[in-house]
Amino acid sequence: MNVLLVGGGAREHIIGEKIVKDNNSLYTIMSNLNPGLKRISKEFLIENETNVENIIKWDPIKNNKIDIAIIGPEAPLEKGIINQLENLGIKCASPIKEAAQIETSKRFMRYIMDKYKIPGNVKNAYFDDFYKIREYIQKLEYEFVVKPVGLTGGKGVKVQGDHFKTKEEGIKYAESIILDGIGGSKGVLIEEKLVGEEYTLQAFSDGNKIFPMPLVQDFKRAFENDEGPNTGGMGSYSMNNHLLPFIKKDDYEFSVNILGKIVDSLKKEGITYKGVIYGQFMITKNGPKVIEINARFGDPEAMNVLSIFEGNFVEILEQIADGNLKNNFRFLNKSTVVKYVVPVGYGTNPKSNSEIIIDENGILNNGSKVYYGSVNMKDGKLYTTHSRSIALVGIDDDIEKAEKKVENGLKYVKGEIYARHDIGRIDTINKKVERMKMIRG
Repeated sequence: MNVLLVGGGAREHIIGEKIVKDNNSLYTIMSNLNPGLKRISKEFLIENETNVENIIKWDPIKNNKIDIAIIGPEAPLEKGIINQLENLGIKCASPIKEAAQIETSKRFMRYIMDKYKIPGNVKNAYFDDFYKIREYIQKLEYEFVVKPVGLTGGKGVKVQGDHFKTKEEGIKYAESIILDGIGGSKGVLIEEKLVGEEYTLQAFSDGNKIFPMPLVQDFKRAFENDEGPNTGGMGSYSMNNHLLPFIKKDDYEFSVNILGKIVDSLKKEGITYKGVIYGQFMITKNGPKVIEINARFGDPEAMNVLSIFEGNFVEILEQIADGNLKNNFRFLNKSTVVKYVVPVGYGTNPKSNSEIIIDENGILNNGSKVYYGSVNMKDGKLYTTHSRSIALVGIDDDIEKAEKKVENGLKYVKGEIYARHDIGRIDTINKKVERMKMIRG
């Protein structure tokens, strides 16, 4: 089959790898020249991934070559790329614009959870008037979170106690979101602050049912010990039992139930959700709570689950598009660790257009895999952009061995770059386990 993939990061690199595995042809649209995707694509187009009008004019799309499409990042979903492709008769395994609102509008997500009384919700209030924000926040008796309603690439949310200290600082940030239109919308959500450990649950949805994937824990903060600014994600890990050491089986099942209820609730709204849906949760002393819902694979979390996926991936995409998903795939009982190599300054002022030297064979020979992120190729050389550069993935029965494979591989990447070395380490995981014991009492 001829499969269209939109996106040029490491998440898309592993999706593309799964697509071509069963003798399918890959057609890729990316804003940067990703060498990994270039290598496996039959044809590719360098184009802004949100420029839908130009995308649908690309010859393979225009000439009816594409059988099915999947979208990596969220921004093209917000622009309605799936609606346009479906109008051209192309099957799609990603959500239409209306369904993708579950991610692209945090207000819509909370509205659905409030309306249908979906468990795991938090106290929240929406504002587009900064006078009312001040009045509301000053009366709060608990710490709070300030969220732009629109998309900010995982970098717009600020939490009291982590990113700002006082109510006044939170008010000023909320006001700036409205005045400056941060996230592309002059609206802001104020939510109660949750205390616990975050985790990711991804699932396939055909609009009627969902099939969950292994749990993953992502590391958002730029520096070790969870310090520094928020990022798109510095790395992640998953365990061989598909749970996490601080998540019980009933917490997992409760989280799966929440995602299922969201898909069902959207259907009641007249919206069929097809594609990957992913919940960013926090386990608290009162059980799982929803931080946000996303309308695609996570990045880096896609690499944790797809690296241990066994099945015909394109067949799964077809079943999603047809609304008839079958349980004819599985995830190996392996542990995985992902660590991103990023440009110096990533999270605040990343140094772009800096050369990276990589020895792929050295990485592979030391037991880990390479997925190219937001990089550019010029005259056969590799350069950083403003975002995450290269992801290394280690897979093993044992989490410690998986983590060591990645660490050994990182020695073969040179340049003005850095990585978080604490991701997936046993001491890091044990700290989180002990923290949750204290929180749960």
